[in-house]
Amino acid sequence: MIVKDEEPVLARCLNCVKSFADEIIIVDTGSTDDTKNIALEFTDQVYDFEWCDDFAAARNYSYSWAGCDYIMWLDADDFIEAEDCERIAALKHSLASDIDVVYMLHRAAQADNHETVVLRDSMIRRSLGAKWMYPVHEGIPVSFVAADGVIGKYSSYAAKDITIWHKKEVVNDPLRNIRIFEKMLTNGTPFTAFNYSYYCRELYVHQRYEESYEAYLKVKASAVPSDIAHALPFCLWSLQKLERWPDALKELSEAFAWIVPNPLFCCEMGNCFNRLGMENQAEFWYMQALSFTLDPADYNLVFPAYYEYIPCQKLSKLYARAGHIEKAVEYNERAAAVRPDSVSTALNRLYFAGLVRDEEKEELIDGAS
Repeated sequence: MIVKDEEPVLARCLNCVKSFADEIIIVDTGSTDDTKNIALEFTDQVYDFEWCDDFAAARNYSYSWAGCDYIMWLDADDFIEAEDCERIAALKHSLASDIDVVYMLHRAAQADNHETVVLRDSMIRRSLGAKWMYPVHEGIPVSFVAADGVIGKYSSYAAKDITIWHKKEVVNDPLRNIRIFEKMLTNGTPFTAFNYSYYCRELYVHQRYEESYEAYLKVKASAVPSDIAHALPFCLWSLQKLERWPDALKELSEAFAWIVPNPLFCCEMGNCFNRLGMENQAEFWYMQALSFTLDPADYNLVFPAYYEYIPCQKLSKLYARAGHIEKAVEYNERAAAVRPDSVSTALNRLYFAGLVRDEEKEELIDGAS
């Protein structure tokens, strides 16, 4: 684990880790709070690393101190429920001897229905000598080039019954990631499609929507399906913020040449048609979103809200405007079953029950989803 000024969350994470880890290695990159003292309460393997705007370098340094057969990485603001800690402990004894990489579910709650789930390489065999890449949004390549030039892939196991929660309490440096990207660009550091896909994401987060779209176009030019799939949602949301619905529809339609539609892309296709006054096409795509089963794949971000909650909300609003109240009620209740605390579905119930004035209709059925 690499840390800096993680006093509010570090003990929460390490209290989980101590139940299954044989050794705990903490690399501090310049904390000025009580982070190191907290770390020393759990392990004597606490090391210093001079921060150089390169997460991969820091993680590789932390891996250099590992002595066990498998190395597991975590962030300080990660949290593991007790039952998942028990599953990790059990996995250590049941894992087949030929497995190189273990994938686990990483889940992060975010605003605006953007909660994500991704199946990530959480543990890797130390003897592989694998190295982290990229200064920001770093990752470990899980493929290799053999002596004969053939590309191989490490053997893996997907532990989909184990969830690691990312629960950030304080953002110490909200501009850190985008600052690293722009330093790379200024220094002439080569940008891969992977880099541009995450740069597109960071630009969207920082409300630089036009630049986010421009970064996506560079990803698109690469024709790398995985990077296009990662960047496309942030491109679409940027174009929507700019009210450029025809452009959003164009980019989404063209992306299907490289990627397989998923619920998010189906919903966004429906949103584009809806905004362009093509309600029948919008209904079709919202229905398509409901046909998928949630099953995260490695490295592909999954947005759970788009599997039922959002398409049901969109269909309810669509049917309400068309005067099909029974259908509108049906889909609003399906959405409410997924999220009982939804303000939008509660407001819609009031409208459908006739408890609000007609002139409030548009406000309610356009409420926050």
